[in-house]
Amino acid sequence: MAIDIAIECRAEYGVGTCIILLRFFTRCKTVGWRNLYWDDFFAFTAWVFFTLIYAMVEFLGVVGAPIAMTQEQREALPDAMKKSFREGAKGMFASFYFLIFLVWSLKGTLIFLFLHLTKNTKMHRYVQAVGVVSIVCCVAALITQTTHCLPLKRNWQILPDPGKECSAGIIINIVIAIGNVLVDCLLLVVPIKMLKDAHMSLWRKARIMFLLSLGLFVIGMAIARCILSIGTSVQVALASVWAQREALVSIFAVNAPVLNTLFKRETWTTQKSNSKYSNGYASNGGHSKGNDSTLGPKKHDHIEIYKMTDIETSSRESTSELVNASMVEWQSHARSGKKSGSYSGPMG
Repeated sequence: MAIDIAIECRAEYGVGTCIILLRFFTRCKTVGWRNLYWDDFFAFTAWVFFTLIYAMVEFLGVVGAPIAMTQEQREALPDAMKKSFREGAKGMFASFYFLIFLVWSLKGTLIFLFLHLTKNTKMHRYVQAVGVVSIVCCVAALITQTTHCLPLKRNWQILPDPGKECSAGIIINIVIAIGNVLVDCLLLVVPIKMLKDAHMSLWRKARIMFLLSLGLFVIGMAIARCILSIGTSVQVALASVWAQREALVSIFAVNAPVLNTLFKRETWTTQKSNSKYSNGYASNGGHSKGNDSTLGPKKHDHIEIYKMTDIETSSRESTSELVNASMVEWQSHARSGKKSGSYSGPMG
């Protein structure tokens, strides 16, 4: 059973890493690495903490950990295993920090994407408010992880039994789950609102609903993991495995909008935007003369390089007011950038 779990975790890490690599391949192909933006930065940090969590899973598979063990079970441990479990408990303590930073790195990726899509609309303030709520939830989780079992050495204490809270982290699991679900629910409002006035084919609606259902699936997994964390020692250990599964689904759900670009003909038949001052969310619809030959026929004037869920459409009649306002703002930004030579991207 332990071997099967190890194989599953390795496979999940491999798939998650491939998703992140595909994201950056897509972004570099469409906008160039100099135009990567804050959401790309958070996607990278998410991969870093995803890697640390996987490394900790491998480490715990070797040394073990006293997860929700009783006093009797601890007393029966050989001295060598007590020492090994103590190191494993330290790893478990650190892994909760990795999980917190992973969860909220993914939240940061979506929030910065939504901030762009809602630029110059009433929803922009809403997304900013969600960003503040997300920061508060992240800080609350960090404070809880640091203070839920004091003094800190009790988190890796073997004897006497420090209690289930110190060895299983019931409270911190609940706090992470509440913050995770709350922010996800608030973020789901944004694409639903954008869909309200958009007209599109049934196929596009199906793709969008699929992406939205992934968000709901992540919420369900977070709740399930929280419930498992307050059960028996076997259930608590299973909750740790579910954390890796939840991370993989979250990584796919957050990066799917970017990977969607790989399946667009324009990605492979046109060159990336020549505006080095754009952050790469959308190509310059009113492109300069120098770009006319690159982008081809006039019917491709509204090639969207970076769509969230394909809500935007090529015809003006079927494009939502929200997306039109967003694209116009970024087009004017690109033109002014060429004159002033300014650039706002953090990774250029």
